[in-house]
Amino acid sequence: MKTKKVIIVGATGFIGSHVVEQFFLADYKVKIVVRKESNYKRIEQFCDEILTTDFSNEKELENAFENQDLLVNCIASVKIGASLKELNKTSVDLIRKITKAAIKVGVKRFFLLSTVEVYGFIKHPIKKETLEYKPTYDFQRTHIEKEKIFKEICEKSTVDYIILQPASTIGKWETNTSFFKPMYEMHKKGFSLLINKGKAKVALVDTRDIGKAFVFFAEYSEIKNETFLLKGYTLTWLELKRELDKIRKKQAKEINMHRNFGLFLANFISLFNSEIFPPLAIDMMCFDMDVNDEKLRKIGFTPTISDVKDSMKEAIQYFRGE
Repeated sequence: MKTKKVIIVGATGFIGSHVVEQFFLADYKVKIVVRKESNYKRIEQFCDEILTTDFSNEKELENAFENQDLLVNCIASVKIGASLKELNKTSVDLIRKITKAAIKVGVKRFFLLSTVEVYGFIKHPIKKETLEYKPTYDFQRTHIEKEKIFKEICEKSTVDYIILQPASTIGKWETNTSFFKPMYEMHKKGFSLLINKGKAKVALVDTRDIGKAFVFFAEYSEIKNETFLLKGYTLTWLELKRELDKIRKKQAKEINMHRNFGLFLANFISLFNSEIFPPLAIDMMCFDMDVNDEKLRKIGFTPTISDVKDSMKEAIQYFRGE
């Protein structure tokens, strides 16, 4: 009989799905709360209870969170080119409603999924928790606001919280919600886009290790009111492209683009569709985005997947339907 339990929101998303799976594998009784229109088929096997609810209804949220001790919030907008108003409606407003409702009915521990993106691209090539946030884009600003609201609500009460800021992620179940699926589809067509010759470093993490990090936090109640960065490995965009060449056994043509032209093209395309080729994606490939996650490693958590090839192969198997 399962004695440990967790409730997860944002469970049907790319990262949230992996969080659900890892808690299930760690023998937790997993309850997820989803919108009525959500598709939860791929994670249904990992759930002990699935509750559909109206997230705009405060009473329904309170009922959903009753008799729970730990809430993991993985809700976030994946529309990196959306306006700040639209992003805040998806992320910030929901964070406020969910956290307040859960506290009201007695939930004591809260974990929030954020992102390394809050630190911005410019100034510091290696991100660590002591750095000041330097956002350039609305996608980064909304995550900063989400963290701020979350911390304020938690700190006004007696609840404990943890914020996890993972690097960009690779894993199965991605449907154009991260960078790797578009990169893979482009590679299938025979070419790969690089900004400034792909020299910039990028920290990455396998999506499974994000779920495992949350399980690690759940097991150690003395870890509280902290923010942690997480990465699995670091390489350049050119190295990432060439690993994809090896896995697919096909060498895609390297198309190099200067940042200024890339931003011009992305801004022009965004006039018609903000999600096809957003300017943030250009800067993501232009500036070094390494991560120092020694703070997390010093308390005992080490990612289990340290080779990008393992992550890429699992993702590609999913893309191929294998």
